[in-house]
Amino acid sequence: MYDRRLNEDAINAHNKYRKVHGCPALTLDNQLAEGAQKYAERLAYLGKLIHSDCKEYGENLATSMSSQKATLTGSDVSKMWYDEIKLHDFSGEFNGKSGHFTQLIWKSTVKAGFGVASTKDGHQIFIVGRYMPPGNMLGEFLQNVPPAVAESAQLSTKHIPKTRPRPKIIMHGNFRRKRERHTAPSIAVV
Repeated sequence: MYDRRLNEDAINAHNKYRKVHGCPALTLDNQLAEGAQKYAERLAYLGKLIHSDCKEYGENLATSMSSQKATLTGSDVSKMWYDEIKLHDFSGEFNGKSGHFTQLIWKSTVKAGFGVASTKDGHQIFIVGRYMPPGNMLGEFLQNVPPAVAESAQLSTKHIPKTRPRPKIIMHGNFRRKRERHTAPSIAVV
């Protein structure tokens, strides 16, 4: 069973960011959330951040490690993924550094689901986000990743969910060609 609170938090945070870019709101998809939950549990069991093989949905992954109990909320992970906006070139295609941001904003994506799981010792937590239809399709970035809709819509504090500092966050991104999957290098946010 997936974590409903995490999903509501992540969907709400995603939608705040999407609104700034004039993108339609995402809806929670139970099937995507169930699949994301199962995959987060698998990652926690393996202790590794590895993308699934499925090409039918988009996927964002994140993990947090701590010497104490690791925590990560839907708002936290949404903000981390969105913060890749600083690395994105709105005049071009995928650049390998902003894949989490572009999937989060991807205009033609309409539904999402999220899963969360921790390692047995609780020192590492994994979050999986899954999206339909998938984003990060080469040749479709300009029409699906718009800049903020107006100067006045630039991210003020009312648009950014508050987040507390985290020890070390590791994220892994990917992009897609139609019918072909590619991965980008891992990204560490400290």
